Amino acid sequence: MQDFSPENDRKIFEPTRHIYKRYSNLFLVLMLISIVLIQRGVVKGGIVYYGPMIITLWGAMIAGFLSNAYQTNDSLAFGKRENGTIAWYGVFSFLPYMVPLWIRQFIITRCTSEPAYNELLPGIYIGRRLSKASQLPASCVTIVDLAAEFAEARSIRRLDGYKSFPILEASVCSEKDLREFINSLPERGIYIHCGQGHGRTGFFAAAFLLQRGYVKTLEEAEAMLKAVRPRLKLRKSGKTALTSYYSDKK
Repeated sequence: MQDFSPENDRKIFEPTRHIYKRYSNLFLVLMLISIVLIQRGVVKGGIVYYGPMIITLWGAMIAGFLSNAYQTNDSLAFGKRENGTIAWYGVFSFLPYMVPLWIRQFIITRCTSEPAYNELLPGIYIGRRLSKASQLPASCVTIVDLAAEFAEARSIRRLDGYKSFPILEASVCSEKDLREFINSLPERGIYIHCGQGHGRTGFFAAAFLLQRGYVKTLEEAEAMLKAVRPRLKLRKSGKTALTSYYSDKK
């Protein structure tokens, strides 16, 4: 059995600590700018300061939320629901953060030469977020949605086999949640995706291969994944977690 002590958890999530620090620093900078703008607006009575003040306060709020989300590994911070939708307060709160992500997703989806998905094993597919159910492989009856920040396409989330398992970008999930979720999946007919089908998809698919016994080591899993989807990347955080979760140590 694995060690579930706080010390072990800290080691597993340590590789994502730089993201928490990045958003913490951004929060402090934006709050400082907001305070300066408030002071100028009050002292000088200049309404010109209030627009930038609202924007920087909004940005500081988002940075604060994201800092806390990565510090606590809160995959539901964006308001992602079990049915694949995102709560209205999540959309509104993170709007300035999400708009660039939506634009990036739109551009990459239409400009990339990478296939939308690749077949990892017979009946097991890995890929990016799709815009409609008709784009899914014909044999897929179960859709695993790993994106914490995106709502699933309406026609896909309405399918009986849709399953939401949100993971923060560049982060991981707990061993207990991961093992239980993989155990709930069928043997075939699975489509696994995050945003672009690279980081979180790689982490989850590697765990799937290891847990189901298709490979014996993380290196074998990574090689198998890259052979079918070359741009897929297992991040340091994912490798650290998978090494801990699926090592032979008792």
